[in-house]
Amino acid sequence: MEYYSILNFDREPFSNSPDPRFFFHSRQHHECLNKIEISIRLKRGLCVILGEVGTGKSTLCRELIRRLAEDDMISTHLIMDPLYASDSRFLSAVSEAVTGIDAGDADEWTLKERIKHHLFQEGVEKGRTVTLIIDEGQKIRETSLEFLREFLNYETNDHKLVQIVIFAQSEFADMVNKFPNFADRVNLTYRLGPLSLRDTARMIRSRLALSGGQAKSAELFTPLALWAIHRATKGYPRRIIHLCHHCLLTMIIQNKTRVGARIVAFCVRHHREGRLSAPPRRLFAGLAAILLAVAVAIPTYHWVVRGPASNPDTVAALTLPVVEGEPATAGQKNEKLRALETFRPVPAQIEAATDENQVALSHKEESAPDDFLEETPAGEVFAPEDEGGTTQSTAQEPALNPDQGMFQKDGLLGVVTVLPGETISSLMQRIYGAFTLAAMERVLRANPQVGHPDTILRGDRLHFPAIPAPVSQQTGTWHWVQIAETETLQSAVTLLRGYPTGAPPALLVPFSTNREYKFRIVLGQPVRSRDEAVRLQSLVPRDRGYETLVFNQWPQDAVFYADPYR
Repeated sequence: MEYYSILNFDREPFSNSPDPRFFFHSRQHHECLNKIEISIRLKRGLCVILGEVGTGKSTLCRELIRRLAEDDMISTHLIMDPLYASDSRFLSAVSEAVTGIDAGDADEWTLKERIKHHLFQEGVEKGRTVTLIIDEGQKIRETSLEFLREFLNYETNDHKLVQIVIFAQSEFADMVNKFPNFADRVNLTYRLGPLSLRDTARMIRSRLALSGGQAKSAELFTPLALWAIHRATKGYPRRIIHLCHHCLLTMIIQNKTRVGARIVAFCVRHHREGRLSAPPRRLFAGLAAILLAVAVAIPTYHWVVRGPASNPDTVAALTLPVVEGEPATAGQKNEKLRALETFRPVPAQIEAATDENQVALSHKEESAPDDFLEETPAGEVFAPEDEGGTTQSTAQEPALNPDQGMFQKDGLLGVVTVLPGETISSLMQRIYGAFTLAAMERVLRANPQVGHPDTILRGDRLHFPAIPAPVSQQTGTWHWVQIAETETLQSAVTLLRGYPTGAPPALLVPFSTNREYKFRIVLGQPVRSRDEAVRLQSLVPRDRGYETLVFNQWPQDAVFYADPYR
């Protein structure tokens, strides 16, 4: 039994094979694919797709082939690895791929004429589009580029007879630039970069859904886990897939039902120590035992995946993993945070390397330039940590203006002092009414002293930016029960903390009007009937001194930072 069947998947969600079924339509990949297809259908000639290792070039290549295969008027031919011992062998491979005829001992002139005749027959007599796709284009010998240039010269008065698409690593651009006659024939150049945080999360959830999992499978990774994965992998698809695969294995072995930031940090740390490339025997033994148990009990076995916690008070405070039985020191936490930032998949050639030079070269090929990062650089969001392992807490905090003058200057709702058991995500849920990855990025950017969402401690002061919230479109009259209204975020959060747990749920609705922030605490969702609102008003505990009132209108110019209709 495969491990993924334990999770009720039909296939492995994070296979490292370029399966076009798992092609994720990120903005850049979707745009690139469309531009290539348009160029091919218009018979424009040569397209070059560049990208660092692990940016999804091979998967994009397979998806392009799958899409072109649906058109009978397009014949597609693929060369997966163009590294040949000689130029003549490369020419023979191209001839065999395009014409389907064994090259045998044919000489260079014969092969070229054979290709030219086939292109004329297909493109002119039959009206078909011949497309040659080359993956791993950086392996093409420089002298072999001349053959491709000659093929691009085969054309009618209207169009090229062969369309060539080359997928290559970025250094291929330097090779092309050495040959102006070849570079001039490039119709489309597209550079693929890493995924944004949003696309990273969407890609992971998309793969889980396409694997045939149940509806809740998309929530196997918590929002903080998705954030940690993106930060560790820098958004490179291959690294994301590699890390997610090991996270799922670890989740199963640790008998968890979701992958959280703790599991991500665990996998990154162990990979950094070289354990994931050579997993310990006890890991395989544990996985084998689980698979055997499930196989025996399969008729009655049900794997239940929990959804995300809906009540902010029940959100567990995540901590980074430490050795069992030992307290976590600040130094240990910093080591784990650094592991998240330096995650690199170990390529196959590292495992087979026998000398130091080979290992160093392999790591260099896997490194990613900072130019490709789409997200805000870590240095702008996260403060550096000192040698003692403590974070810089208050030195970089923006000063608050008690007279609300910060409304325009800082764009902050206010500051909240953290209490034991509270996390950034639970405070965001309480303040904004929802937790999203985009909002998390904004909060972290407003708190450069926070190195990781799991590292906040009692007494830390967190700044919460003013993030306008989409308001549900409602018609008719609605009534709310106001419990209190305060002038500062801290006082509103303090009031909510002391609100009785057995009373009807209370929600915070921050809003601004007349260049001032207001923080109104209301009972649950609004109701249509005023009588119903009055009834709910009577349920508010009277021994707390709340001055409740029923209202049906918010200030006309109010800007909301939490949906009042939620």
